[in-house]
Amino acid sequence: MNDLTYFESLKVSWFVYWRTYLFSFLLGLITAKAGIRMDEPFQPILVALGVFVIMPIFLRLAVRKHYDGFRLQVVR
Repeated sequence: MNDLTYFESLKVSWFVYWRTYLFSFLLGLITAKAGIRMDEPFQPILVALGVFVIMPIFLRLAVRKHYDGFRLQVVR
């Protein structure tokens, strides 16, 4: 089994994290412009949306991407 080097893992992490931060930032802008407060009813819903909908999409994109010199592969 080939393990990722430190810099390869940084590439994969950066690919996922910057999209996550951008999504969070845009979601914050939208809710601020709409005047929606992040009180009790909305916060758990948005967290669940991020964890169960958005993150799997970002991880699927990370696995499908061809990085310089390597790519990730799911083996069943």
